[in-house]
Formats: sequence, structure tokens, C-alpha cells
Amino acid sequence: RMQTARSARSNESVEKSPRLSAAEQRKSEAAEAQAKFFNDFGRNLVTHSLKGYNVCVFAYGHTGSGKTYTMLGDAAGSGRGAAAGLLPRFLIELFQEHEDA
Repeated sequence: RMQTARSARSNESVEKSPRLSAAEQRKSEAAEAQAKFFNDFGRNLVTHSLKGYNVCVFAYGHTGSGKTYTMLGDAAGSGRGAAAGLLPRFLIELFQEHEDA
């Protein structure tokens, strides 16, 4: 819930965001990173796929480096939430674009 505080210099009210716990902060940052990665990289794959090109993503790296999380996202989620990975976002966007065409 939002808190209202009075500014020391004026009588204006200033809205303060509630503080997130460390776990909530990490989850929020991870979800933002997933969205940024898809916007920077995944949207082009959707576009090229709809134009008839084959697309492929190869995830390579050390054990525990985040390959599965990047590709699939939060395993506890439905694949549609803020922490969805590249593959669920790709499929959702692909079918949405196909329906809109």
C-alpha cells in the first residue's frame, strides 16, 4: 500500500512506494530481465518466423548459469506471467501475431 509523507520544504504530499523484500526485489528484477531479453532478441525471431524463416536458439553455458530459466522462465508459473522465459513468450507472441494477420 502506498504511504503519503509530507515534504519538509513544502506542504505537498509525496507518494512513497512500498519497500519490497529482498526476495521480491530479486523476483522483480528477474522478470524485468526476462522481458528485456525477449524485447531485444525474441521479437525478431517471431518476425522472421512469420516471414517463413526457420529460427533456432542454442543455449550454451556452465551448469547453473541460467539457461533453462532464460528459455522457460519461472517453473512455478504458468508460462504467461512476468517471469515467463523466451519460449513461452515466443509462442504467445507468434500465435497472437498469426491471429491478428
